[in-house]
Amino acid sequence: MASVSTTTSFLQTIDIGIRGLLYTKFHDILNLENINKGVILYPKEIALREMGEKRGQPEVEMINLWRIKVAPDWARMRTPAARRGIKVAHTNDTKVETITVKSIPVHLEYDVCFWTHYRERVNLVAERYLFWQQDNPNLSLNFDDIYPLDFDLHFGELVDESTVSEKYNKGQIFVLRVPIIIDGWSFISTDVKTIHKIKLVLYDKDSLTDGQISDIIIESDDSDFEEELERELKLYEEHIYGITSVDTILSTFSINTGWASEFSVGDKFYVDDSTGNDGVYIISTVADDSTYTVIGVVEDVADSTVDGYISLRNYISS
Repeated sequence: MASVSTTTSFLQTIDIGIRGLLYTKFHDILNLENINKGVILYPKEIALREMGEKRGQPEVEMINLWRIKVAPDWARMRTPAARRGIKVAHTNDTKVETITVKSIPVHLEYDVCFWTHYRERVNLVAERYLFWQQDNPNLSLNFDDIYPLDFDLHFGELVDESTVSEKYNKGQIFVLRVPIIIDGWSFISTDVKTIHKIKLVLYDKDSLTDGQISDIIIESDDSDFEEELERELKLYEEHIYGITSVDTILSTFSINTGWASEFSVGDKFYVDDSTGNDGVYIISTVADDSTYTVIGVVEDVADSTVDGYISLRNYISS
């Protein structure tokens, strides 16, 4: 379940889901220890420099992705969901009401690159990518934590962009560039301006052992989730909160009010996609007021720019 504030677009939610899906599918091949330092939302042209900044040292094993196209899907414009919207029940301040959710069908195209020093790892990535399309791949979201949405994934040509020919002046890095195209939707409520909750669900059944932690964003009590997958995987929930205020003097981040009970002093969270505050933080204080949930951290907050999101992960045993 991802709790999304007014500062978080639905498209960004899909970006986050694709990022987690790529980590799930390929982290073992590239030996990536965690998603924050293994998969980044940046174009290929600056990905290597950006990853070096994140890790504090020049390392190569990584994945970068960037959404390069958002195009209307005219073939699905005639569907009832696109023409009239969807009537859904919505709870606002304990009052249940009916709202209309408008949806636009879109093709989303992502440019994905796999980076490694080892040629055999590129070969393994290529093979897994090719077989992936036989597994009916999709990204599943639940709008308002109730209404299921399945986005189909499509694949294309693999392109070798390795620097083998520049081995003696720039160094040798193996880079495999691949596309991922999503038959997606973009949603907006015509009655309520905030998307309150979106649950991201990523499926992965390939070559997992009992000891592995899969980067799957799902609620543990999902009755539709397959029993055999629950036995095979360890899961974690990932809650995403858009940052609405930053205080560099008090070392606090703020999000929409009402979420203090989900944070505990001493726990860690991640900040991503910010101008200057990306990293891991330890919670020192947390409290709700009438406007914000204010989260104090042990570390210094360097940049006062209000952007990015907080990612809070809760691990669940299968």
